[in-house]
Amino acid sequence: MADKDYAKMNTPLIVTIGIVTTILVFGVIVPGVRALLYYMEDAYDYEHRVTVVDKELDAHRKDSTNKLSHYRVVTPESGIAAIPIERAMELYVEQQKKQP
Repeated sequence: MADKDYAKMNTPLIVTIGIVTTILVFGVIVPGVRALLYYMEDAYDYEHRVTVVDKELDAHRKDSTNKLSHYRVVTPESGIAAIPIERAMELYVEQQKKQP
C-alpha cells in the first residue's frame, strides 16, 4: 500500500516547487531583507549622528552670530571690549576716508 502512495506522488512538481522556493528565498527575500536592514541602519545613523552635528553646528552659529553682533566685554581686567562687526566696519571706513 505504501508503494502505491509513493507512485502517486508527482516528483517533478515537488522538485520544481523546491527549486522555485529556494530561488525566491535566496534570490529575492534575503536580499530584500538585507536592503531593508541597510536602509534602517542609514536612517538610524542619520537620526543620531547628523542631527546631533546639526544641533552642535546651530549652537556654534548662534554663539558666533551673537559675538559678532553685540557689544561685550572681552577681558574686564585689561578693559578690552568687542563691538558689533557692522559698527567696526563703519568705523574702519570712516578711518580710511580720513587718511590721505
